[in-house]
Amino acid sequence: MALALNRAEQAVRLLEVAGHDHELTDALEATRQAARALGTEHARCRLELTEARAALGRGALSDAIERVKAGEDVLDALNEGVPLDVRKRHLLDMALLRGAAYAGLGDVTAAVESLEEAAERAEKAGDLHSAGRVANN
Repeated sequence: MALALNRAEQAVRLLEVAGHDHELTDALEATRQAARALGTEHARCRLELTEARAALGRGALSDAIERVKAGEDVLDALNEGVPLDVRKRHLLDMALLRGAAYAGLGDVTAAVESLEEAAERAEKAGDLHSAGRVANN
């Protein structure tokens, strides 16, 4: 089931970029089913991140922010239940998603704060790809 969740998340990312709305809806449903089947809080956190990405992609910016907050709450509750490198990746993704959503809403202050957080996390991780993603926002 973990492999199914990985593949469903990947499908959502690819379809979001390609703009295939119908297929994106199907991939999101597959992600939801895989996360429910796994039944773990970490799977729920990953689902919230995936839902936030999809919401951002379709312009539902407030929904994206709410999904990021829900993912942060789950991740906080997990505390030590997620390996540190995975936790750092999730936190970076959350800050980037939050920053992009706030920018889209025109909340420049919140966008800058979130994107600075994402940039700092990417720099600490030595993650040039993520630093580039931040710079594109």
